[in-house]
Amino acid sequence: MKKFLLVEDAHDLIEFLQELFKESLMEERHHSFSLDVAMSKEDALTFLQKNSYDYVILDIILPDSNDNSLAEYIISTQPQAVVSIFSGSDFDPNIFYKIGIKHCYKKPVDTRKVIDVGLKTLE
Repeated sequence: MKKFLLVEDAHDLIEFLQELFKESLMEERHHSFSLDVAMSKEDALTFLQKNSYDYVILDIILPDSNDNSLAEYIISTQPQAVVSIFSGSDFDPNIFYKIGIKHCYKKPVDTRKVIDVGLKTLE
């Protein structure tokens, strides 16, 4: 089973992405996946210490974090994970590309791109 982690603090975006993942993955006949949700850096660290993830979707501005330390932690402890970064604030994607992040998006994000990356991890 593939495991995804969504790290986001906006309830409406969480609900939207959860539903979109379910619909998209069912359409593609990928039934064996799980999606955990963390709404803070602290919650994300708890999940990351207990689980191995295939895909992590990370909002870089959280109530308890607004830097790249969580992204660096994910890259160093979960090298198998594909990581997508997104944020509603201005950020330099090159900082994240340098540490190994492959996908950086500015909100409002084209959710289809985020879903497509998730689907590719299932192949």
